[in-house]
Amino acid sequence: MSNIQEPIGEALKERRPQDPAPRARSREWLFLALIVVVAVVVRAALMPGDAAPVPGSDGDEYDAYAWNLAQGQGYRGPSPAYSDREHLTSWRMPGPSLVFAAIYRVTGHRPAAAVAANILMSAATCVVLFYITRRFYPDPAGWIVAGAYAVWPHAVPISAAISSEPLYVLLFMLFILHSFTLAKRPTVIHIIASGLLLGALLYARPHAFFLPCIAGWIVLVFWPNWRRIVAVSGLFAVVGLMFLPWVVRNYRIHERFVPFTTQGGEALLLGANRIVVTDPKFYGYAPGDARLISEYAHEFDGLNEVERSDRSMKLYKQWMAENRDKWWFLVERKFLRFWSPFLAQPSLKNRLLMLLSWGPVLVLFVVPFLVTLVQFLRVRDARLMVHAAILSTMFNSLVFSGLVRYRFPIEGLCMIFAVGTCLFLWGKVTARDSFRLIAPHSSN
Repeated sequence: MSNIQEPIGEALKERRPQDPAPRARSREWLFLALIVVVAVVVRAALMPGDAAPVPGSDGDEYDAYAWNLAQGQGYRGPSPAYSDREHLTSWRMPGPSLVFAAIYRVTGHRPAAAVAANILMSAATCVVLFYITRRFYPDPAGWIVAGAYAVWPHAVPISAAISSEPLYVLLFMLFILHSFTLAKRPTVIHIIASGLLLGALLYARPHAFFLPCIAGWIVLVFWPNWRRIVAVSGLFAVVGLMFLPWVVRNYRIHERFVPFTTQGGEALLLGANRIVVTDPKFYGYAPGDARLISEYAHEFDGLNEVERSDRSMKLYKQWMAENRDKWWFLVERKFLRFWSPFLAQPSLKNRLLMLLSWGPVLVLFVVPFLVTLVQFLRVRDARLMVHAAILSTMFNSLVFSGLVRYRFPIEGLCMIFAVGTCLFLWGKVTARDSFRLIAPHSSN
């Protein structure tokens, strides 16, 4: 009998899983699920009862567009040119409203359902940030970044309302994460996937325009490899095909080529005018509406969206030509406003939250960002996409204005470098030199 039991016992031992990876992956997903739950609960706690947007706000416009789309009435709603909710518009990119419209088709006109979608998308961003961080540093850094973003003071209130940021930031992070795979394996499937992500990202907000420009420049200058050049060309081709319906629709409505939105001219004018160089409250910032500037109060009377944008562009060019001595001042103030942890708001609570959260991240992220930028350029590392994302977002603000909301999409990325600095210093203090400021892992 013992002769029979012995082989059976040995066989059972051999069948036991020796690889700890499945168990580790289970723990990983459990921890990520807990972080997502925390993120959802924290954001839901700030959601107002009916979640109805404030009339005249950005959220009110997105809500109006979405409800008209859900009813099959087309992309219609208010803009600075039209106060009613029935005009065909190109004032904002349609991505967020398309998502909300799909929800309204199921739930009816319930803004709370749209806000719930924003909360889920913001919570999912924690997971994507974890996997981006893992490309740089060991898992502890990823857990810290994901956990910090779950309760990040800037992310929580933005996602607890109808806005474009949660969708934009999630797509932004997904595109960056997938770019690592594209750099390693530029296959047709990955090219199409990256193109779809980038196209969806631009449909959410056009602020990402400079990201593919900088990334493409990096490829052409530092990675003159024909496969990567073909991959970038294919990516842009996919984006072009995605934007064709939007461009054709805008041409039929406005009889003009409008690749993105009709607010480009005014966005430039709001960032370069008399107010932003004379009033300290608006240094590097932008008034909410060009009509609030006294000399432009009646410049847009009776103009439609395209005419308004054209008039704004003309006034912008005129002001820039007449104030060449203010160019450097504009760039300097937008740069300072973009990175500043000092929030220009009357609320003491909001100012303290921004100072105590973004302030330390700002101080701690600079050194590893610059060190890895130089190192990755030298070795042609695909993780440069993170640096391209940060720099392109900053460049967007230097062109337009240094709004804090423009910086928000990259705060999670900056957190990665800040956490890397903390763990590096902790290793030095505890005499554990195993943690390196430049992660040896390469995604190439």
